[in-house]
Amino acid sequence: MIESITALDLSILDFIRNTLSSPVADIIMKCLTYSIEYGAMAILVFIVMMFVKKMRKTGFAVMGATLSVLLFGELILKHIVCRPRPFVVNSAIDIIIKAPSGFSFPSSHTATCFAMATAIYLFHKRLGIIAYIYAALVAFSRMYLYVHYPSDIFGGVILGICCGIGATALVKLICKKRIRSRTKGAINMTEDKNVFGILGHPLGHTLSPQIHTRLFEISGEQAEYKILDTPPEKLTDSFEYFKSLTGFNITIPYKIDIIKMCDTLDDTAKRYNSVNCIANVNGVSTGYNTDCTGFTKAVGAMGMTLTNKVLLLGCGGVGRMMAIEAVREGGELTIAVRDADIPVAKALCEEIKQNYNSAKVGFCLLSEVKGDFDLMVNATPVGMYPNTDASPLTEETLGRITLNGFFDAIYNPRETKLMKMVSDKGVKKVSGGMQMLVWQAAVAHTIWSGAEYTAEQVQAISDEMMRLV
Repeated sequence: MIESITALDLSILDFIRNTLSSPVADIIMKCLTYSIEYGAMAILVFIVMMFVKKMRKTGFAVMGATLSVLLFGELILKHIVCRPRPFVVNSAIDIIIKAPSGFSFPSSHTATCFAMATAIYLFHKRLGIIAYIYAALVAFSRMYLYVHYPSDIFGGVILGICCGIGATALVKLICKKRIRSRTKGAINMTEDKNVFGILGHPLGHTLSPQIHTRLFEISGEQAEYKILDTPPEKLTDSFEYFKSLTGFNITIPYKIDIIKMCDTLDDTAKRYNSVNCIANVNGVSTGYNTDCTGFTKAVGAMGMTLTNKVLLLGCGGVGRMMAIEAVREGGELTIAVRDADIPVAKALCEEIKQNYNSAKVGFCLLSEVKGDFDLMVNATPVGMYPNTDASPLTEETLGRITLNGFFDAIYNPRETKLMKMVSDKGVKKVSGGMQMLVWQAAVAHTIWSGAEYTAEQVQAISDEMMRLV
């Protein structure tokens, strides 16, 4: 058996030498193999990562993985197997590097590189892919130089990956324990798997715990939902704790800052460069934006669509999202703004036209609004508590508009002045922002566990929450 494996190994090595050997390849392969000599690359990577705060854990994992290879590969396995080098077995071969001492199985160069690559990949996916490519090249160089058999390389790959996984797991465990001790008395840690929360600062009287608790009750899921009020100076240090949660929501002021914690982003998050929901699955943190889906579902629940003529009041952060969603649905969009917001509205219209070639979008002043619209959406804060006597449109302006439905992003008060004006005008399909708030939470549950909710269930929760406002 051993003889057969060795014979196959030598035939592969001879093929590589006879078909791929060249002066240029000799130089490249020697450089690759020397780069990891005595663990030089691992030491260099460790030193560099120590200077980058967010990569220090990766650096410790890299060094731990490298030392594991030294222990299990160089000091244990090689002396158990005691396999001679291929250039020793085939003495007719002249190798172009200094003949390495020691036994052949497994390849320590290969194991070290793949251990490093695995540790890096488990923390930083894209960087890890580059590291794996480098590891594969180093592994090939060992065969090209005739100092290791292909089976040595295979053994080195397996050993390296195992050491990388083990070292990474140990580093994460140590960091987790440190976080527990550091946050004791501030954020209560738990071993329960189904733990969620809302991240922001300051959070004040957030309704998220109540909303999500009701959603968990409806779906029958046993879960805990926490308030994660985290000051800016503690945000980065808390990332490891956030990754230990099953999932969590994000609100002001971290919807952009939290992106750097995510391993990957859903299309909704990429679209708005904003994350308000994260799901942690098998060590991978994925960022989502559920505000947009919550908005479209809230509109759908009131029996309306965004496919016809839409009048949007305001063009801030929420307004931008609503505008893009309306255009994506195929609606003909008019954005009405104050004098001071004309440059912002103009820029938004240009952005939409660049990204959506068939978009029908324009803007005007709030005071100039007129015409027939299927749906009007208020994305301004005008009329929000405590300024409940204010409205973005005057009675006169509203008199020039014909509507089939009205959606107001404001949920406090339950009925804004503008909502009352629209209802008094005879419009039957009117909804406030609480529907959107609950729907975006429901969408998060669908992401986390696959739970689905009916419009009636969301409406019931919305009514409950309004009594708490």
